[in-house]
Amino acid sequence: MSDSNKLDIIIKLLLNLIKDKEIEPYPSKELLEIEGFESLYNTMLELRNAVNFISRGEVGFEITKNGYLPDVVKSLQSSMKNLACYIKAVSLADFSKKIDSKGEIADSFNQMTKQLESIFNEISNLESEATEAKEHFEQIFSTSPETTVITRLSDGLIVNVNQVFCETFGYEMGEVIGKCPEEIGIYKDSSDRQKMINEIKTKGYCKNLKAILRKKGGESIVTLISAKIIKLKGIAHLILVVRDITLRNKLTDALNKSEKKYRLLFENAMEMITVFQKGKIKICNPIAEKITGYCRSELISRPASYLIHPDDKQRMIKEHTKLLKGEAIDNSSSIFRIVKKDNTIRWIEMKSIKIEWENEDATLNLLSDITERKLAEEEIKFLSYHDQLTGLYNRRFYEKEIERLNNDDKYYPLSIIMADVNGLKLTNDAFGHIAGDRLLVSISKILKRKCRKNDIVARIGGDEFVILLPNTDAEDARSIINRIHEAITNEDTENIVLSVSMGLAVKKDVFDDVHDVFKKAEDNMYKYKLSKSENMKKKTIDRAIEKLYKNKIEAQHSKNVSIICGAIAYELKLNPDQIKNIKIAGLMHDIGKITIDEDIINKPGKLSKEEWAIVKRHPEIGYHILNTVDKFSEISKFVLEHHEQWDGSGYPKGLKENEISLQSRIIAIADSFNDMTIERPYKKASTVEEAVNEIKQNAGIKFDPFIVKVFIDKVVKKIQRTYDN
Repeated sequence: MSDSNKLDIIIKLLLNLIKDKEIEPYPSKELLEIEGFESLYNTMLELRNAVNFISRGEVGFEITKNGYLPDVVKSLQSSMKNLACYIKAVSLADFSKKIDSKGEIADSFNQMTKQLESIFNEISNLESEATEAKEHFEQIFSTSPETTVITRLSDGLIVNVNQVFCETFGYEMGEVIGKCPEEIGIYKDSSDRQKMINEIKTKGYCKNLKAILRKKGGESIVTLISAKIIKLKGIAHLILVVRDITLRNKLTDALNKSEKKYRLLFENAMEMITVFQKGKIKICNPIAEKITGYCRSELISRPASYLIHPDDKQRMIKEHTKLLKGEAIDNSSSIFRIVKKDNTIRWIEMKSIKIEWENEDATLNLLSDITERKLAEEEIKFLSYHDQLTGLYNRRFYEKEIERLNNDDKYYPLSIIMADVNGLKLTNDAFGHIAGDRLLVSISKILKRKCRKNDIVARIGGDEFVILLPNTDAEDARSIINRIHEAITNEDTENIVLSVSMGLAVKKDVFDDVHDVFKKAEDNMYKYKLSKSENMKKKTIDRAIEKLYKNKIEAQHSKNVSIICGAIAYELKLNPDQIKNIKIAGLMHDIGKITIDEDIINKPGKLSKEEWAIVKRHPEIGYHILNTVDKFSEISKFVLEHHEQWDGSGYPKGLKENEISLQSRIIAIADSFNDMTIERPYKKASTVEEAVNEIKQNAGIKFDPFIVKVFIDKVVKKIQRTYDN
C-alpha cells in the first residue's frame, strides 16, 4: 500500500471517528504499523467515548490519556460534574451555589438560579397568603350572619355548615355533616337542587335561586340560594348562602300579586298591615280600625308615632330610624303600647322590614294585638307573689316583706297576727274540697276587708294566714282581731262553719327578733285554738247531719237504724253507755253520704262501677268526720266497719267474724233490715217477713249468726208493731 493510500485511509478513519455513529472497532494491521497512529487513534476514540457519555448527561467516564485535548475534555467533564451538583442543590431550594467561572453557561446558570430563587420566594409567599386566606375564609364562614353550607358538587354531600344553619333548620352539626340532602330531606322538591346545579354548570354560579326547604321538624321555609363552585383539595365543591325569606316572601308575594288577590289578603288579614314612610302611615288594612279605634281615613298620613304610648315613643322612633338606615336592631320584633281613640291602652307586637314604596324608602309592618298575652304574663307575675286560690299575698311575698319591715324602725311597733282556719280538714272530709276552698276564700275576704290599706295579709300555708300591721301597737291590733271575729260571726254561709283562731305578738323595737315575735304569735294562736277547736268541730258535724237529714228518706232511715240498734244492744245485755253509743252510731252511720251526689243516692237504675266506688267510700268518710271530735272518736270505728261482712266479703277493710267490732255487726243487721223495709226511688219496700227471711238466709255469710238469732227471736216482734203503726 502506497503512502498516499495510507494517508487517505487514515484521514477517512479519523473523519469517521468524528462524523459517523458506528465505526469499525479496530483499524487494519498495516495502519497500526505506522508510527504514532495507534496512540492517535486510541486517544481520539477515548475522547469520542467521553464526549458521548457527557452528551448523555453522564460525567463518570474515566479519561486516561494526557495532552491538551484530553485535558480540555477532562475540564469539561469536571465543569459538568460541578453543574450537576449545583443543579441538585437548586432542586433542594438551596440557591446559595454560584458558578464562578466565566462564560455563557455560567452566566445562564447563575441567572437561572436567581430567577428560580425569586420564583420560589414568590411561591412561598403565595402559600403563606393562601394559608392566611384559608383561615380568614373559615372565620368568615363560621361567623357569617347568613346560613352558609359547603357541599360536594358531585352528590351534594354536606361537608360543613355554620352555626346559623343549625339555628335556622334546627339540626346539630353532627346530624347533617357527611349526609346528602336526600338523607335529611332538606329539599321539599328534590328538583330544586338539580335546577341549581344546571345553572351553575352554565354560568359557574347561581344567584338568588328560590327553593322551599324543610326544617328538622318538617316545617317548610321559603329561601333564596346563592352558590359558587370552589375547589377543596382539588375536588369541586359548592359554597351556598341560604337566606330565609319566608316572612318577606309572604308579604312581597301578597303585594306583587294581582290587585284582587292582594286586596283579599290585605283586607282580610287578622294582623294590622301598614306602610310607614317619612314618619307617616301611608296605607293600612281594615283590621287597623279595630286595633286602633280610628277610621282608616283618620290614620292615613297621620304620624305613626301619634298612636304610640308616650313611654314607648322615643324607643320606637329610634328603632325605626335604625331599620331605615339598614342598621341591625336588637330584636326581630318590637313590643310597645298604643293609645286607642277611646284612650284605652293595648299592647302591640310589630315585625318590620325595609321596602321601597313609590320609589322611596319605607317600612312594611305587621302589627298584632298581644294584650291578652301580656295580661297573661302579668297574671303569671301576679301569681308569683299571690296565692292562686284566695288572691292574698303568698309566703314568698310575706318573707320579703317581713325582712323589709324588720330592718326599718319607722314601721315599729310592728304587730304580727297569726291566724289558722279551724276545721279545714273536717270541712274537706265532710263537704268536699270545694267547700274547703269556699271556707278559705270566705275567711280571706274577711281578713282583707277588716284590715287597713297598708296592712299585709298573706296565706303562708294550707290553713295558715299571717297579718303584718306596721305602726300598730297591741291595743289597735286587738281591735282588728275583734273586728275579724265579729265579721266571721255575722257571715252567712251554707253548710260550712267559719272559725279562725288568732294569736298576736308585737315587735316594739330593733332589739326584738322578728322570728321570735312570729313564734310568740303562733304560740298564742295555738292556745286559742285549743279552747275553740272542739266546739267548732261539733258545729261542723251538726251541719253535716242537718244536710243529711234534708233527705227525708235518709233521715227516717237513720232514726230507724238507731232504734233497732238500741233494741238489739238491750237484748244482748250491753250496759247503758254502750247502748247510748250504739244508738248514736246508728243515727250517724251514714253521715259519710253527705259527700255523695243526690243523683247517685236516688238513682233508680243500677249504679255504674264508678258510682258504686263512690258509694263504698262513705264509711271511711264518716269515720274521718267523726274521729275529729273526741266525744265521737269511739263510735267513728263502728261507722267505719258497719259494711264489713261475717265472711270477709265486705268493705272497706274486708274484716271477718270477730275482727269486726260487736257494735258494727249490730249496725249491719239493723241497717240492712231497715233498708229492705223502706221504699226508695230505685226499689219498693219489702215486708217484715221478707226482710227477716233475707237476714236469716245470710246468717253466717253477711251477718253474725248469733246476733241474727237474737234479732229474730227477741227484737223483730217488738219493732214490728212500730212498722205496723
